Amino acid sequence: MITISMPSRRCLPRRLFDSMFMYHPQKPHAEVALHRGHGEFSPFVAGCYGSSTEMTRAQQTYFAATKRNGDMRFNVNDLILPERVLDPDETVYDVAMGGLNSDTFPLVLVTDRRVIHTKDQPWRRWRILQEAPWADILGAEVEARLLSGRLRVRIRGGKDIRLGLRDRERPEAVAGLIRHLVNGGAPPL
Repeated sequence: MITISMPSRRCLPRRLFDSMFMYHPQKPHAEVALHRGHGEFSPFVAGCYGSSTEMTRAQQTYFAATKRNGDMRFNVNDLILPERVLDPDETVYDVAMGGLNSDTFPLVLVTDRRVIHTKDQPWRRWRILQEAPWADILGAEVEARLLSGRLRVRIRGGKDIRLGLRDRERPEAVAGLIRHLVNGGAPPL
């Protein structure tokens, strides 16, 4: 008989254990694994935290913004993203999902404070590749490419944020929102 044992929390460094099993200190592993989906399953995501009142503002607004990306919930393993990338009181206005890149889908998050380009990596969950505060953002556009396109957020005095795209419908809406906010428009509700 062959016995396979799972590594315990004590035998691995915390960061490695967290990234392997999406460890969350307040929730058992099975609960995290069962409630990865969101969109129409968002009550289950809220259930992971006990209730929506226990979720931070960043978590509530992030999961609401991802509902607008219909197929994102099947491609992105993002339950821990708000805790890793966002401040607890940050408000997420919209999310653009990029095309498949190195076995994962990078994201651009538009928040009330900044624009964030992040990517899920196996060895380092949801690493921020680039970010820019609103004071440094000049605008955004979707550039046409041969098969798809690219979302480009122009930044003052720095390297632009670029996200390769699968489709152009949702990213065009995100670029429009960035242009609206840069021109002094009111933030979405």
